Amino acid sequence: NIEPNYFLTVLNDVTIAGTMNILSDETGTGSFLPKGALNITGTFNAERYVSGGPSHFFSAPVQGLQSNSLNGANSEKYEQSGSWASVGSTDPLSTGKGYRITTGSSQTFTLTGLPINSDVTITNLTSGGGGNGYPAGLNLIGNPFTCALDRNHESWGSQYMDASIYILSDYNYKVWNGQVGNITEGIIPAMQGFFVVVNGSNPSLTIPADARKNEFEPYYKSDEKLAEYEILRISSGDMYDEMFIQFDPSSGLNFDPGFDAYKLPGSGAAPQIYSFTNDGQKVAINCIPDNDTTYHLNLGIVVPDNALDIVIEYIRTYTYYGDLVLLDTEPFIKLDLDIDSVYHFSATPGTYNDRFKIYFTYFTGINSIEAPKVDIYFSNGFFHINSNDFLQQAEFKVYTLDGKLAGRSTFSQLKQKSIKAPVINGLVIVTLETGSLQISKKILLIR
Repeated sequence: NIEPNYFLTVLNDVTIAGTMNILSDETGTGSFLPKGALNITGTFNAERYVSGGPSHFFSAPVQGLQSNSLNGANSEKYEQSGSWASVGSTDPLSTGKGYRITTGSSQTFTLTGLPINSDVTITNLTSGGGGNGYPAGLNLIGNPFTCALDRNHESWGSQYMDASIYILSDYNYKVWNGQVGNITEGIIPAMQGFFVVVNGSNPSLTIPADARKNEFEPYYKSDEKLAEYEILRISSGDMYDEMFIQFDPSSGLNFDPGFDAYKLPGSGAAPQIYSFTNDGQKVAINCIPDNDTTYHLNLGIVVPDNALDIVIEYIRTYTYYGDLVLLDTEPFIKLDLDIDSVYHFSATPGTYNDRFKIYFTYFTGINSIEAPKVDIYFSNGFFHINSNDFLQQAEFKVYTLDGKLAGRSTFSQLKQKSIKAPVINGLVIVTLETGSLQISKKILLIR
């Protein structure tokens, strides 16, 4: 027996003449990885524990299974129209395909047959369809092995496929684009179904046996550059959802199949968060070209029923030399995420696609020196400058985010000065120069 959360790797050829059991319970599942030839003359059983209630994605780990092998669980296959169709009790569970299964109570399936020990090529992938919040080209496939798969392994063979994969996790989807996401390091568990997206004609996909790994083995990436990204998490009670903002100079502002990941619809009982690409796609991973300029992204959220307190939390994963501002337009609240990374609010149940925005601001070419005796802020249509000392021959300028000069004023021998602001909504750059002193600041104008 291979107990839950234990693994066995066999480096050479092996024959199983007796009975081999891969056990599973609520704590996890055992893992079996044969690297040589595998000969079964006895009985091979792979267990899969499934909790009751929410649906799970599943993929058959042995050959010859039918839907009735799942002890009466409701088995469904994904239809290209964005709907789900029941799988008949005697219908086969095809190798490499994924299925959605739901049980009223927790149970453990025992799956008997010959395990898969070689590459699996997926056929009949389609690029059309879509609906009910699901994008076109979505196909549900699965890990056909009795151990985990490394989605980042170089041996994956695919053509006309998006980079991202999607796994249903109780009430929302987890995502991974090869660098960023909440599928930990892109590791797909044994017997796990997952979505891929086809984006062209004549697609092909091979799930390589070389990408197998025991989930508990050390995982090393020696020369890979770490991705730069930010996380926004929304939660209500014990349920949460996450979206990711990645920075990469190779990406685009429209939906980019090499980086971005669609936002797939989760359970109506859970909160959801996403952002929009320039061409209007809802995404769970939004990759923008670089972090050396300024962007704002529109955020969307879904508030479930009975949500008394909603929390948006910002999680920084690397050093970002700029400001990050969350704007709630309904009560017009600005939150500097570098100072306060958690925002509590309440809202009636529903979808909000226009209420929240996030601003990423980074500045180059301006020598940003904070002068501790000078304060600049915006109020009632004016910029207000307060200093503890007289400002000599001061020049104040206002720039839009694309670098255009929007306003200019000069003054001297003053400690306080109010300057009428240009009629602009959004972030601007203001600079104040007084000879040897230069100050720059980012200010959000809301009228």
